[in-house]
Amino acid sequence: MLLSSEPDRYTQYKKHKGNVYIDTDLMNVGNELLELLTTVAPVYVTVKGNSRIHGRSWEMAASKIITGEPGKWTGTVEDFEKVGDNKYIIHYGRVIGTELKRRIMKDVNTSDDDASDSYIISNS
Repeated sequence: MLLSSEPDRYTQYKKHKGNVYIDTDLMNVGNELLELLTTVAPVYVTVKGNSRIHGRSWEMAASKIITGEPGKWTGTVEDFEKVGDNKYIIHYGRVIGTELKRRIMKDVNTSDDDASDSYIISNS
């Protein structure tokens, strides 16, 4: 997954809130992630590879790019709250099929793996 201020010339996007453009291969997106992307980092969201992704399990990976936390992530963005100037807490939700994902992708992280389930981020 890639978040960028410029579009990938080989990717088709659908415009959402503000200046947020989501790759048409990402079939579903929650309002919470759209609002977060609009507030924190208006971007083009591109999925790498040639596959359609159904569901919202990719949302946690997109938000972790913003927070600068490396790794493979699966989870939804359920909510976020502003706690200061350019600082937010992101709350993540669970997705189904995490055991299968763990067999397919080594080192995948979920909201279950994190005790706090939220992070403070900044766009400054």
